[in-house]
Amino acid sequence: MAEPAKTRPVRENRAEQVAGERRRRKDMSVNAHLRFSIPDHLRDDKRYRYHWLVDRPGRIEQKTKYDDWDFVEEAELAADGRQTGAGTRIERHAGVDQYGNPQRAYLVRKLREYDEADKAAAQRKLDQRMAAIKRGKTPGETGQAIHEDGSYVPSSGITIQENYTP
Repeated sequence: MAEPAKTRPVRENRAEQVAGERRRRKDMSVNAHLRFSIPDHLRDDKRYRYHWLVDRPGRIEQKTKYDDWDFVEEAELAADGRQTGAGTRIERHAGVDQYGNPQRAYLVRKLREYDEADKAAAQRKLDQRMAAIKRGKTPGETGQAIHEDGSYVPSSGITIQENYTP
């Protein structure tokens, strides 16, 4: 008499066995898929202004040592899938330079009070320069008029229409 064939134990479906917890970002806001988005809880911050700073030669040192920008360091955001650096500084890949070397962008912040004061000072300088141009006295680097060569400027000055709409 022939021996009955041995049956193998039924194995679970491999897909069910391997299936684990669904991977998804914790931040599922509208901008979550953008590389340089700023998380909602930081974007709504009334105390600080946030900015992505690309690491070009000397720029990081200029802005963090000699200006009021500070690196944003947050352990929760460091685990984000878009994070490209080690540690807690928020960092993203920002392309390559002209030699093909990778560039990084760091999330930095500055007190809004300081940022607004700096922007107001820069706007005052720009307004002074525009006023001089309108008078026909374009200031050079030293602040002296550069039209002392006798070039033609109408007696009424130069007319510039700002925010022109036809």
